[in-house]
Amino acid sequence: MMKIINYTATPDGLTDQMKNKVIEVVEKKTYDMYMNNAKELADFMMKRGVLDTSVLFEINNKEVELLDNVQLVEHLSNSEKLNANMKKFEQQSKATRKKFKELSDQFDDLSMKVANL
Repeated sequence: MMKIINYTATPDGLTDQMKNKVIEVVEKKTYDMYMNNAKELADFMMKRGVLDTSVLFEINNKEVELLDNVQLVEHLSNSEKLNANMKKFEQQSKATRKKFKELSDQFDDLSMKVANL
């Protein structure tokens, strides 16, 4: 499990960290789903970057005619599949993001008070 340490302490940053901690304790299932969604989105974005780089590389490949470039066609096909999967993921994760936002708003005042101690 990857943990990010924030060395900059601002009231807003502390408030966000406190809200996340409260949600993790009060609604563990929602918190875990939200964190898993964030990891999946990061994976999608990384794959997207790799595919984009591959497509650009193949477009610049002077050894093969653009229309005859099998690798390019394969990368574009994979890119299209990834886009479809990302849209499906976006729809599936919408309810979790909404629930997390509602919980975050619910604990705004408490988190702000604790962060300002």
